[in-house]
Amino acid sequence: MNQNTAKTRSYLELLIVLLAIMVVLPLLEVKSDIINNIILSGFFLLFLLAAMKMTVTKGVAPRKPFFKWLIRGAIILSFTADVAQSVIYSLLGGRKDNSFYLEPISRLSGWDFWLQFLSLVTLIGYAFLTIFLIIMIIRDLFSGNRVQVNKIFGAIVAYLLLGIFWSFLYSIFVLIEPGSIVHGDGSPILSYAEATYFSFVTLCTVGYGDIVPKAHLAMVFANLESVAGQLYLAILVARLVSLYASHGGGNKPGGDAAEEIAGAGKTWYPNQ
Repeated sequence: MNQNTAKTRSYLELLIVLLAIMVVLPLLEVKSDIINNIILSGFFLLFLLAAMKMTVTKGVAPRKPFFKWLIRGAIILSFTADVAQSVIYSLLGGRKDNSFYLEPISRLSGWDFWLQFLSLVTLIGYAFLTIFLIIMIIRDLFSGNRVQVNKIFGAIVAYLLLGIFWSFLYSIFVLIEPGSIVHGDGSPILSYAEATYFSFVTLCTVGYGDIVPKAHLAMVFANLESVAGQLYLAILVARLVSLYASHGGGNKPGGDAAEEIAGAGKTWYPNQ
């Protein structure tokens, strides 16, 4: 398997996992049922496995061992905390009362505190892992001088990861300060699915207004996400289009055929 094929497969696997998470999450009542919680953890386990494969894919993986181990450390931290949270949640028989999600983690005690603390550690680990993946993919997208299938898949994956990354940040804000992101009627969001929905609405600058930031920090990061989304599309699409225009016409002046003829010591004339 050559390098381009390996990158295409890694990007495609991660893309499928991300799309599955985005489709399944809104259909689950997260943290209100044990089975739903296990399914959610299962999907994020697939995400971690796809991310782990990305760290060993030639052309995408970081070159320095330090960064490789840093990414793997984030994966291990996220997986361990997520499993521990799911186990404790299952041992408690599920939580039908979501009132403790309305309290800041600093005010909780007992099992409520540990559930939220493990959720916080999991989200932080996922956030670090996601930003590492984005950096790896963008570095790959700006390398080379040709538009290939793996770069198209990579561009899509990086865009989805931007939305996922901010959804982790918003979930962290909600755990630390409940009510920092609220519905239009003023009620706070209570699930990761709602944070993901708000993140992608902000990333695409749709602005339905059904979920809005209330805390100043959440407002700042919502602004940053909307700007990042627009800059990503403007800069990356321009990059891909310019590469395609430069190397897409193989039999045109300046294309690959002209370069090969010139390299052979011959002169290429457009009218011949």
